[in-house]
Order: sequence, then C-alpha cells, then structure tokens
Amino acid sequence: MQASYQPDPLGKAVMDFRETGVDKPVRVWINGKEEPFLYPSVFLRNAESMPPLERTALDLSSGKILDVGAGAGCHSRELLGRGLQVVSLERSALLCDVMRNLGMEEIVCQDILNYHSEGFDTILLLMNGFGIAGTESALPDFLRHLKSLLKPGGQIIGESSDVLYMIQQNPEFREMDLSKGYYGEVQFKLKYLYDEIEFPWLYADEFLLEAIALEVGLSFEIIERGPDYNFLCRLSI
Repeated sequence: MQASYQPDPLGKAVMDFRETGVDKPVRVWINGKEEPFLYPSVFLRNAESMPPLERTALDLSSGKILDVGAGAGCHSRELLGRGLQVVSLERSALLCDVMRNLGMEEIVCQDILNYHSEGFDTILLLMNGFGIAGTESALPDFLRHLKSLLKPGGQIIGESSDVLYMIQQNPEFREMDLSKGYYGEVQFKLKYLYDEIEFPWLYADEFLLEAIALEVGLSFEIIERGPDYNFLCRLSI
C-alpha cells in the first residue's frame, strides 16, 4: 500500500535551499493573518547568527541532550561541535534527511509524545519550543512526558513568548473574544510553493508555564528575557 501524502512545506523549503542555495521563503499565517516570511536559511544558521537567548540556552546545556523539534539541526550541530552528546528529534522526514546529509547521526524522526528513551540531562525547546504542546489543556501532559525523559536533577531549557502585547497594541487582536480560550493558543498555516499545512501552536506566558511546571513537579525559573516579550526559562526536577 502506498504511503499517504504528508505535507511538509518547511522541510521542502529547507531541502531546496540546501540543494540550490536559493533562500525562497515560506509564507506564514497566524489565525488567518499573514505574517512576515520565514526563510529556510534560518534553520541552517551558525551560533554567531543566533539570538542571544538561544546562545545562552546552548551555553547552559550539559550532559546527554535531547534537542526537541531540532529542525535542520543548527542547535544540535553547535552542541556536537562542543563535544556534547546530542539526540536530535524532529517530526519532518525531510528535515531529518537534511540533518543526515550534514553528517549528523543520532537523529530520531518521531513525534516527541511517542518517544520514550530516558536518561537525558538536558532537554532543549528552542524557537518557542513549548508551542509543540499545541494547546493550554495539553501542556500538563506534555511537560509530564518531558519530565519522564529526564535523569534525576535534569533540566528542560526552553523559549516561549507572551503574546498578550499583540492584543494590547494591535486593533485587530483587541477584537479577539478571549472567552473562547487562552489567548496564547493560535493556528499556524505554512505554505511553500503548492504545499501547505495548518497546525495549532501554543505561546505560553511565564505565569502559565510556572503554574503547570509546579503542578507536574518541576521547578521554574526565568533565565533571560528577550526584546519581543520572549523569554528563556528552565524547568528542573
């Protein structure tokens, strides 16, 4: 039986960029509103091109590391270059192929919730990686699962954003009916050429993250704040 078609606009864009050198953008919509283009070169950047919060996260990573939502492996490759052991987990088969073509070996092409290997000292959730949970209601189980993958004393280092400022500053967002759910739950759409996909994403503010972390038995601390209401935090056993 032939495998069903799986749309993967981001994977295709990064693969094309690797093959042609042409940085053709991916179009992005959030809740139906078109946002700035997403360029595939971002997923192959080096440490010098990374934002300060990402560089801080890499500096704090230690031991055996799980890079969740590894993309094309830019963070994993930097850590491997420092002599650390890294498992790069990514759902996109095309992005996993890119990582293999770049010479990376410990690659898991799988959804994080279906991954059950244990014993990690550090779990990384960069580029708003807490958003993988998708919804506020799914966040507790998501964090419980990550906790189950950690060694005693292990840490989750991740980035998120508080998007309340969009509601406060943008007339379009001020019209949102917040009674329909948590304001940080959004619907993404990505399109590259004729390939497109939609998926839920969660921008969890620090108070929500702290409350759920404590609920599942993790400590919470803010490590560093960024310029756009984004922040880097650590959740520890």
